[in-house]
Amino acid sequence: MQNLVRKIFLVSFLSVVFVFLQGPVELYSQPPHKKAMERINTYKKIKLLEILDLKEGQSDKFLIVYSKYDKIERKLQEEVREATDDLEKAIRGENEGEVKKLLKELVDKKKELLDNMLERHEEFKKMLTEIQFAKYIVFNEKFKHELGRRLLKKGRGKMRGDGGF
Repeated sequence: MQNLVRKIFLVSFLSVVFVFLQGPVELYSQPPHKKAMERINTYKKIKLLEILDLKEGQSDKFLIVYSKYDKIERKLQEEVREATDDLEKAIRGENEGEVKKLLKELVDKKKELLDNMLERHEEFKKMLTEIQFAKYIVFNEKFKHELGRRLLKKGRGKMRGDGGF
């Protein structure tokens, strides 16, 4: 239990440090969905540390590597969203040359995203045991699906009053 408390403190501390390293931020400058994503990411880190049952030194290294690749992943996901929006506009404009160029850019961004995931996995394989790495992979997949399911369920509940689903 004491180990879990240390891990929670460590994740909270690293989150605060990470926020301050990003520079001055107004208290309410982030949209609500970004705040929710930060809470989800913090929760995910805590659960990962709990499931992996890392030693104190290991958990520090793990969180540093995890945060590094997570930051890259978020940046690339945003670039993929922007590239998708640009491609959608080009499709509406029926500009075949522009569509071809933007489609290539989107595919390249998706490849970068995949490469980031593979690099992350290689780093984790080096620092975790086979069992811990397997737990990480299973947790990561289940977390994504469960989060999606819960968000979908929450969204459906809100839409029912509007005559939706």
